[in-house]
Amino acid sequence: MTKNVSVTLQGIKCVAVGPDPGSALEIYGDLGAKRTTINENGDFEAIENFPLWHLGPHDWVNIARDNTLTVNNTTPTFKINEDEWLWVGGHLAEEDDWPSNNDNLGFLDKKLGHDQVDTGQQIITFSEEGQVAEARFMVRVI
Repeated sequence: MTKNVSVTLQGIKCVAVGPDPGSALEIYGDLGAKRTTINENGDFEAIENFPLWHLGPHDWVNIARDNTLTVNNTTPTFKINEDEWLWVGGHLAEEDDWPSNNDNLGFLDKKLGHDQVDTGQQIITFSEEGQVAEARFMVRVI
């Protein structure tokens, strides 16, 4: 049975700033949702891609510790068939002025098979060396 699904990126929360000076993270990256299948090689392959948030390394946003950046974006609606997967996640990084090497917080995602897709929040935790940010997605079966 096909499931009609909507995905909203609710926001990005700064959980911990780690060893960097200050009380905020300077976040950039890409977050989204995908409708995927598994190809003949056993790899996930996107059928549809729904970008939900993008900021480049020169357009970062400052998120103070324990605060959440509210993301105003579209909420895609799509179908997940029985042999397909819902993918939510992406890549986040933290901009550093010094020593000029930005911190890669990770390329992370959750892949939910058709039977696992249900209404509820999905949290992806990105981190490196004590810097922690959470991407919060709301999945709804409609």
